[in-house]
Amino acid sequence: MAATCMIHQLQRERGTANVYLGSKGTAYKAHLPLQFKHTSDAEEALRARLKSKFLSSDSMHTQVRLLTSITLASQCLDQLPTLRKQIQKQDVTPLKSTDAYCRLIGKIINLIFEAADVSNDASITKTLVALFNFIQGKELAGQERALGAIGFSQQQNDQNILSKMQELERAQHDIFERFLEFAAADEQSVWKTLKQSELTSDINKLRTMFKALSETNSYTPELGEVWYEVATKRIDGLQNIENMLTSRLMEQVQVRIEEAKGEISNHNVLMEKIAEDNAVDSSFNMLFDHQFSGLHGIEMGVLEQQEREVRAGHKSFYDLICEQANHINHMTNELENLKRALHEQKVIGRAKILLMQSSKIGEQQAHQLLQKTAMSQNQTLIEVANNIVAKVANI
Repeated sequence: MAATCMIHQLQRERGTANVYLGSKGTAYKAHLPLQFKHTSDAEEALRARLKSKFLSSDSMHTQVRLLTSITLASQCLDQLPTLRKQIQKQDVTPLKSTDAYCRLIGKIINLIFEAADVSNDASITKTLVALFNFIQGKELAGQERALGAIGFSQQQNDQNILSKMQELERAQHDIFERFLEFAAADEQSVWKTLKQSELTSDINKLRTMFKALSETNSYTPELGEVWYEVATKRIDGLQNIENMLTSRLMEQVQVRIEEAKGEISNHNVLMEKIAEDNAVDSSFNMLFDHQFSGLHGIEMGVLEQQEREVRAGHKSFYDLICEQANHINHMTNELENLKRALHEQKVIGRAKILLMQSSKIGEQQAHQLLQKTAMSQNQTLIEVANNIVAKVANI
């Protein structure tokens, strides 16, 4: 997907810029313009995709909220060249640069979130939910990489950076657990392999090292590059799983397209059969099907025998209608459950942002506060989140 590719390149650009800024322009000086070019290529592909998919005259059905998300993301992308100039001139701090990239990436992630609401297929929605959670987790991993690069490169004992990195580590664990709830077996297996790999072990060692060195302040700026390279390899591993998710999503979409073609063909066959049945003057239909409630207490023995005789010539056609109706009901219920989970996740995310802004706390602390409030008030997490969002809306 063009959006996930753009996010990945922005994450790389953010990390490269952090090492460059943290080292006062000595590290990754040659890498920076090359990464700018990779990101610009991904941006061009994303804009083209959005234009053809959602902004053409054939896409007037696109939801307003999705169009709003596209507009906000486009406006942020328009300001990216200005940020790059500030980075190259070192007119921006690493933290401010990181904050700007996070904000831009967040806007593009929101595009995927809103696109999930457009889907009306349960299996596709389930994959979108898994993908959205995974993208969020990967972004948190990218933010951790960015902060670590700043901390190592600046050679400063910054407890604020250390605290944020530890918070990001915990948040990744929580969101990847949610991803696993919706992921397929293959993706779960690859995730397990990555988690047990030497690469993850190296990341954990560097996390421990960063904590120890932050206390002694005895490290060299080269560790910033080491951290960035190892963290990048881990994120590339995450990218492989993300690619699996996007590939599965595309396969599901293609299967649904083929099914739709088949449904159109079946529809044409059924219409021809209806025309033939009308010529025979058959009166059997749903109005005479005793699986549906009718006249209370009536004895239908003789009528049921007559019905079976009439139904024999119409069984395949009539049963197909009933099976299709049952299938639609089942898929509708499954889709509603998935969309409910998606909506609840969105509301909880908004509530956490509001708590972070009002209480000046981190994402993990906001989540814990929501949980604590839910327990004390004997409510569910979504009920507490809805109350918080509603209060702000009424102000």
